[in-house]
Amino acid sequence: MEYFRGALRLLTEALPPGRVPTVVLSMSRGNEAALLSAIHLPDLVNGVVVTVPGNLVTGSWPPAGPAKVLDGQPLPYVKGAGPPCDKLRRCLSPPNSSADPFS
Repeated sequence: MEYFRGALRLLTEALPPGRVPTVVLSMSRGNEAALLSAIHLPDLVNGVVVTVPGNLVTGSWPPAGPAKVLDGQPLPYVKGAGPPCDKLRRCLSPPNSSADPFS
């Protein structure tokens, strides 16, 4: 989230003060960052337009912990929102294939 805060500050400083609202446009997994920016950085984000939004904040991929951090602290997220890791190879392998997508 610090990356987005820095980018939004640069954008805000480059725009005429008070004349142009800052609206974030996003889609898919980027919606998490856009919506979290509006929640945690309301002084920098005046609106959000999302396409294909999700209804939760998920962890990192591969599953290892939080995907979003603000001020060095992990933001709350839902664990286990994707396929179980033991089924990952089967989920990513083409049907009728013995090829390992990780080799």
